[in-house]
Amino acid sequence: MSADKNNGYKFIEEKIKPEKKRIIKENIIRAVKVILYGILFGAAATGIFVMILTFYYKDTDNVPIRLQTATPMPEDVLNGGNVNSGENSHQNPNSHSQPKDVDSMTVSDFDSFDVKDYSKMYAKIAEYGTSYNDTVVTVAKVVEGKDYFSNPVENSDSFSGLVVRIDKDYIYVLTEYDGIDNNCNYQIVFNNGEKTRAGILGRDKVTGLAVIYAKLEDVGNKLLETVRTALIGSSDGIKTGALITAIGNPAGNMYSVTFGMVTGNPVTRYMIDRQVLLYHTNMQNLSSCGGVIMNTNGQVAGIITHRFDEEDESLMSFIGISQLDSLIEQLINNTNRAYLGVLATNITEAHLKELDVSNGIYVTDVVSGSPAMGKGLVVGDVISKVNDKAINSVEDLTDVIAEYKPGDKIDVTIYRTYLKQDKERVVNIELGDVEDMK
Repeated sequence: MSADKNNGYKFIEEKIKPEKKRIIKENIIRAVKVILYGILFGAAATGIFVMILTFYYKDTDNVPIRLQTATPMPEDVLNGGNVNSGENSHQNPNSHSQPKDVDSMTVSDFDSFDVKDYSKMYAKIAEYGTSYNDTVVTVAKVVEGKDYFSNPVENSDSFSGLVVRIDKDYIYVLTEYDGIDNNCNYQIVFNNGEKTRAGILGRDKVTGLAVIYAKLEDVGNKLLETVRTALIGSSDGIKTGALITAIGNPAGNMYSVTFGMVTGNPVTRYMIDRQVLLYHTNMQNLSSCGGVIMNTNGQVAGIITHRFDEEDESLMSFIGISQLDSLIEQLINNTNRAYLGVLATNITEAHLKELDVSNGIYVTDVVSGSPAMGKGLVVGDVISKVNDKAINSVEDLTDVIAEYKPGDKIDVTIYRTYLKQDKERVVNIELGDVEDMK
């Protein structure tokens, strides 16, 4: 104790001062913890936010575009009314009803028919065909040139197109490969005469199909109301004698309509790396005709083709849509398509036994300059396997190749029937790009 002036004594006061270094260290640790927690919570919040956005706002550009299917015959056409294309727009593709059941009708039901009745029937079929003209457009190829006086002019060549897809951004049109040239400009001309510029998406030289597109912002809502998506059906159930209608330019001029019937069972025809079913009709075939075949349910059942005109130049033929729908989707999605480069045929069970092989397809031709030719495949080879997948038909080969991209390498197991020994061998082949096919 020490003396105080008042009472003579006072207590000694002691002050404890914290160490400066310890306070600084504690503050640094506390700050680092805050920063780390902030980073962790921020990352977690960001991850949750991204997952929510991904779930609710998926990027539709990465989702493959699919074709729509099955539009039935217009009810008003069946019941004798007039067709209103505005009611059948792409925004309401299911506004039609299914056709009436006629399976119970017999030949005697037509005994009372006279010429006027047949005239009405033909008129009704024609009206039915024209009711789908709002799915048809004209594809105009615009070629710039000069007239006699060297003035710049635009010449146009036109052919038919079919609206196969309309989404939020684009309208997609199926048309003819032979009319598409990367060096030309194209326009889509609608049935009211209005036009919009078009771009090229995908082309397939083998089947003669191509897809072009136009931006909806260039089309306009009013014009869009005048068109409708043509929906894709199936060709598997088409029988001999089936009534069919051709739309597009089957008579050689745009928006013409012809009708007839299928005259026989389909025949298998082979193309490069694929097989198709070819249907013959009793309708006249013109070199300038094109378009699609509609069944009586209002569905696209086939594509008119000139690839096999040498078989019968006078009558129209079409390829069944069931062998083409996946290809059309690839063209719409602008898929990089691979090819091997062989023409092959299916082998019957009896022939397999003769060749002493369990499965495979028979190579009848090899495309010049193709990957198959580059690796030594020749006529007479039997392709039995691609990688680990057995090949039992040309359709199997088509499906397997569709799983790969140009530049991918595949192991092709072949069986050389003309050799006496070492008949089976595996050839590693790098697939080519369809666009590079000669």
